[in-house]
Amino acid sequence: MFIEQTAQTLRIQESNIYNEDTMEVLAETIFAKLWHHAVPPRFNQSFEVKTIKEHQEVVLSCDAHGESPLTVSWKRYQRPIDRSVLSRYVLREHVHPNGLKSQLSIPSVLRADSGLFSCEASNDYGREEKSIQLIVQETDQRMSRAFDKLILSE
Repeated sequence: MFIEQTAQTLRIQESNIYNEDTMEVLAETIFAKLWHHAVPPRFNQSFEVKTIKEHQEVVLSCDAHGESPLTVSWKRYQRPIDRSVLSRYVLREHVHPNGLKSQLSIPSVLRADSGLFSCEASNDYGREEKSIQLIVQETDQRMSRAFDKLILSE
């Protein structure tokens, strides 16, 4: 028995040797060739804006769907995040049946953490990127003190 596959056809050349085991292997081979789909990574949304008050915890989440194995890498302003320098960032990953969920959290976010974050998911069939604009707002106390200073200086 001879099986040949091109991009558009699957050709099976007959053989005089048929038994139950041979037919089972043939069926499995055909099924694998016809039904296996290469699934590149994808996100449900490609852009998100996250607004949070200073000193609160923020969790940036990227839930990538696609063919395993998936890997996710994080960037800030298009530069890889060096976790040894930014030790305040915590990375968590969870593999699920449809892909990989990666979360980057900052336990006590600062105004300086504001910016454009992105996560890139990749596998053997492609890559996909999601961007998250993080906006860290001052706490009401700081805004109130700034307003008081402005009023008193007039």
